[in-house]
Amino acid sequence: MIVAYSRPIAMKIHKRILELRPEWTEKVKVVMTSGNKDPEEWADIIGGKAYKKELAKKFKDENDTMKIAIVVDMWLTGFDVPSLATMYVYKPMKDHNLMQAIARVNRVFPEKAGGLIVDYVGISDDEALAAFRRVSELEGVIPALESSHALAYLEKLMPTTKEDEVVVVCLSGRGDKDVQMVAKVLGEEI
Repeated sequence: MIVAYSRPIAMKIHKRILELRPEWTEKVKVVMTSGNKDPEEWADIIGGKAYKKELAKKFKDENDTMKIAIVVDMWLTGFDVPSLATMYVYKPMKDHNLMQAIARVNRVFPEKAGGLIVDYVGISDDEALAAFRRVSELEGVIPALESSHALAYLEKLMPTTKEDEVVVVCLSGRGDKDVQMVAKVLGEEI
């Protein structure tokens, strides 16, 4: 399952997947509400109420060819697919919606070890490099670039949190493997 930030982004993701894999027309579907102002070309992709009901049945059937559902809000709560193991999230989620997403991919299912949520938040490479540099200078440690993306997001997130909220960021890996590449991108010699 892919959770898109907005309806237009869901359609762009769908279009791009089919550009890369044109044979996946039955494998990947968009599940979202339709609107009066939708572009005409969306109608066949989104379909009506009966079509969405059919897609729900197909997605729950582990033997069906439909394997990827691109959603915005539909199916995030109250839609149970025990075989679903991975969710790619392209929008901020918190509170009830986040808990539902975690529960959604962690349903018990034969031969399923557990669920995975892959969270893609819009952090640019420049923001990650700035966080990499700040942590290196302020803390005296070299974070991995992956962790630098998380730290850059933390800087964006903190102004929106309440004073008594606790935010946990798990950092992993050592950045020494990334130092040469970071130096090159920043135009510095080591």
